[in-house]
Amino acid sequence: MIGDGARLFRSADLYASYVIVALYSILYLFCLDRLGLHFYPMFTARSNTCALSFGLLLALYYCILTGANRVISSSSNLPRWETESLDVEIAPLVFLKAIATALFT
Repeated sequence: MIGDGARLFRSADLYASYVIVALYSILYLFCLDRLGLHFYPMFTARSNTCALSFGLLLALYYCILTGANRVISSSSNLPRWETESLDVEIAPLVFLKAIATALFT
């Protein structure tokens, strides 16, 4: 059965994934992109859709984690209080605002 013995993702897991994305983005934008290695054209700083692409990527991470929590909680015998795991609903928007401010100021 899916989810037996699995714990739900918490906001710390979401923040950890955001930190990994941020560190890789810094590596990509400031090292790889400057060397001419364009692995992801939509994430290059030369693109008009760079901020939108990063925002959608962070929203995708949030959706994947909440979707995985729904799958785990629907197929396991976790107590009700344990199913409310991602307790910070507005956190991705605050993080996106901080990234947009850092990129465009």
